[in-house]
Amino acid sequence: FCLGDMRVVLSGIGKTPKPKKEKKEKRQRIRKARMLDLNGASFKYVLLSLIRGGVRTWSVILICAMMALFVLVPSNAIRHYYKEEEELASSAQITGFFTNYSGKTRYDLVLPTTMVNVLEDSEYLTNFHYNQSGHYMVLSTGSGYVNEDFDPDKMYRENFIDNLCCRPRIVYTDHIRYAPEFQGKKDPDIHWADGYDESFFSKPYSVNEHVTGYAGGSYFFYNGPDTRIMGLIVSEGFLERYGTALGDTVEIVNTDGVTVNVETYTIVGSFAGLANEEYVYTRMENAVKFSVYIDIITGKGERELTTVYFDNSYDSGYFELVDARQIKEAKQWLRQVGFSRVHSASFYRLYPILEDAEFCDAAEKLEKNIGYLQSIIPMISGFILVAGFASAYLLMNRRRTEIAILRSIGESGKRVFFMFFAEQFVLALLGSVLSIGLFLLVTGYSPYYLLSAGFFAGYVLGCVFSLIRMAGNNLLDVLCDKE
Repeated sequence: FCLGDMRVVLSGIGKTPKPKKEKKEKRQRIRKARMLDLNGASFKYVLLSLIRGGVRTWSVILICAMMALFVLVPSNAIRHYYKEEEELASSAQITGFFTNYSGKTRYDLVLPTTMVNVLEDSEYLTNFHYNQSGHYMVLSTGSGYVNEDFDPDKMYRENFIDNLCCRPRIVYTDHIRYAPEFQGKKDPDIHWADGYDESFFSKPYSVNEHVTGYAGGSYFFYNGPDTRIMGLIVSEGFLERYGTALGDTVEIVNTDGVTVNVETYTIVGSFAGLANEEYVYTRMENAVKFSVYIDIITGKGERELTTVYFDNSYDSGYFELVDARQIKEAKQWLRQVGFSRVHSASFYRLYPILEDAEFCDAAEKLEKNIGYLQSIIPMISGFILVAGFASAYLLMNRRRTEIAILRSIGESGKRVFFMFFAEQFVLALLGSVLSIGLFLLVTGYSPYYLLSAGFFAGYVLGCVFSLIRMAGNNLLDVLCDKE
């Protein structure tokens, strides 16, 4: 036992020797780090493979682009249908009208203003137009015509109104395009006198400015002159029959079935091409009747400017839907409030009908097309994923020999895996970026562009699967398989 041996023994006192297991784990960590080390040669190999790949390199990018086009067709069709649906809803003008219980007429109705006002308060309906009508008989014209058939001496007061109700109609309206016979015509053939046009019917009412209160029933106190615009449009046949022209005056006696009035109108327009040429049209405010006392025997009358008669109902009415996209909400609101439907009476005995058949048919057709295309999107997604997986597997399978050679010269399996995986990952990423860019360029933003990334996911999975499967291949086995 020498002094040197003593120093060795003393130096070891107080130190615990490392266990064998800990040393083994350390060696494994070092080995793994070396196997995962992608040095300059590895990156150079990946770069050269990308550059020299030729058709192999471009095939991956082109396949990705083709998958983008495959997704582009149905997704662009869906986008197109959505655009058509939006244009249809924004351009559609859905009108409505009132009818009766059987739904067979839209005229000669009784539309109480109290019920109509409930509809006007709705947020879904707008642009209301109404018509009233009475019956008239021409007494004389400014051109010299005198009705010789009108003989008060031979007419009895009790049947005068009944006889007058068999005469042609005078229609009071606030919009000529919604008046009977004109309704539905885009361009009414009306010749106007100088200074008049369609706005004649929609000018603000003047008589209502002087109404001060109720006088019982349908009568109101009226303080002021008769400021109504007493204009009338008649048919071309009317002008020929009575020898009148635009600007002439015509005196008529008219009734609404209750009161009888003698009024003088100025002819401000004429129309042609309508079935009922005997109809005449004037402003809605002229349906407001000033009380007139007529002596049936002498035909003389005296106008009283202290009482005005307001009819509290309309004969027909029209309205429009604010937004065609709210048609379901509008119908639901009508049912909830209590408006009646054809063959189904409810709280309000008004029967509003929306003319939405054409719009609903077009919207339903678009919804069916969109639903069909959306139903095949999951199948397209699955197909793209499988196509990516199969493409990666087939392309990597063509490189079995290259992988086997690298393994035979001593490259570790994990290093080979990451070298080939990095190469294919870059190609798939470039192809996916190109396909998504192409998709967005053609169709604009759409959530379906993510389907193009589905090919990328499938391709990556296919690469991983094929590389793991080929990691243990022996070079001799690969060459034998080739032969």
